[in-house]
Amino acid sequence: MTRAQVVTLLHRMDSRNFYTISDDAQNIHENQSNVSLNGRALNGQKQLDKSMQQVAPSNSAWEGTYTYYYKWGKGATDFNRRDAIISNATSKSFNISLTASDGQQSGSVEGTATITSSTKAIMNKSDNGNRCVLEFEQLKNALKIIEVDCQFAHDEGTNFSGTLKKQ
Repeated sequence: MTRAQVVTLLHRMDSRNFYTISDDAQNIHENQSNVSLNGRALNGQKQLDKSMQQVAPSNSAWEGTYTYYYKWGKGATDFNRRDAIISNATSKSFNISLTASDGQQSGSVEGTATITSSTKAIMNKSDNGNRCVLEFEQLKNALKIIEVDCQFAHDEGTNFSGTLKKQ
């Protein structure tokens, strides 16, 4: 149904009086008690079913230890591993410590990531001041890391990207 069809339908329903407004709804609309708009909004919010209300995730939803490990050979260094430890999470940021190993190549970095939405965060530089752009996405019991630019922190042949399982 197009918007014009909906408007036409509602106009016809109004002109034919197919519906009526309840007395409670009419009283709320007239606002005879002169309750402020904010007060009326809060009263309406209290009437909502609690299970339908959106709530922000807790600050500690990011915190934890995340790991990825894959052994691809029989040698002592024939594995891929990613470790992330998130601590000191607030509603705006968290501290992160990352390590990566791909065979003989490895690297590590520490920094502070800024939370940009309920499930995403970004880190622009490491604690030692070097450019290190990493994007984080919080998945169910996992953390997805995308390395945009953090070459100084690891050997050639490895990176920090991956999906790490929460421990």
